[in-house]
Parts: sequence; structure tokens; C-alpha cells
Amino acid sequence: MESGKNRNDKVYMAALVDRYRVELEPLLRYVPYLESKAGVGAASTYGDQGISRNSLMFPVYDGTLLSFIKEVKETTLIDKNYPYVYSKKMIRTVEDEKDLIERSDLIEMDNITAILSKYVLEGSYKAVVWTKGVREGIFLAVLKKMKANIDYWSRTLALEKSVAIEMKD
Repeated sequence: MESGKNRNDKVYMAALVDRYRVELEPLLRYVPYLESKAGVGAASTYGDQGISRNSLMFPVYDGTLLSFIKEVKETTLIDKNYPYVYSKKMIRTVEDEKDLIERSDLIEMDNITAILSKYVLEGSYKAVVWTKGVREGIFLAVLKKMKANIDYWSRTLALEKSVAIEMKD
């Protein structure tokens, strides 16, 4: 958390809501896709088509997954310093990741973006990571929690603003 910034600083919270909303909204169209693939995955293995045992097998990703990854990479949600959060929060397992996602509020969105960053960036050079992110529901959990945080604070800030206007009148 930045020095001097906290949940009581309405201007700061409104800025966070605006920043994350702009980045998140285009990605939300992937939620139905990610829901349909949770527990299943989004890749097949090229090599299952009768290629000999001595051939190299590699994943063939679903086109929608590749579009999602490309769009995420174009946002400011990617943090190349994600290993710091993993170390600081002692994240070791998928359950640890899911727990941290669930516990993180708007002011701690850097925890959520660190997990997103790990899956997106490591998937570029480790074949199974993107599929694992879909199958384990990590991408879905990230998008849903970010949306929940933004929605909650949007409502809270709007309510506080309307109360302040009513008190003024």
C-alpha cells in the first residue's frame, strides 16, 4: 500500500476503481468462456494424432484462450515483479493462490495482478501454465474478484457521494 493511501481516502479509492475498470472491462467478455472451460482446460496436445512416440508433443491452444492472453498482455495488469508477491505472501500452491485472490480487496489488487501475471508470463515459455490457469479456474477467479472489488467500491463511493449531497442540501 502506498504511503498515506488507505481505504478512507475516497479520491485514491475512486482513482483505483477507474484504473482497474478501464483495464478489466474488455476482459470480462471472456468470463463465460472461462466458466465453460474450468475443470477441463483449453488445449489439446499435438501428438495425440498417431504421431510416433519419438516425436515431440506440444500443446495446441484454444483460439479464445490465445486472444485472452494477448489482451491481458496489452494491459497494465501485468507485473513482471510478480515473484516478489509470491515470496512475500508465501504462495506455494493453487489453493494459496485462490485464497489470496479471495482475500484481496481493491487496495490489494496488486496481489491479484501478481497471480494473473505469473500465469500469463510463465505460460509464454512453460507449455502447461495457461491450460492450468483455465482448468484450475485461476483466470476466472481473478476476473471475478477484480469485478467484485470494483463493483463494491463503485457502489460504496456512489452511496457516500449521494449521502454527502443530501447532507449539503
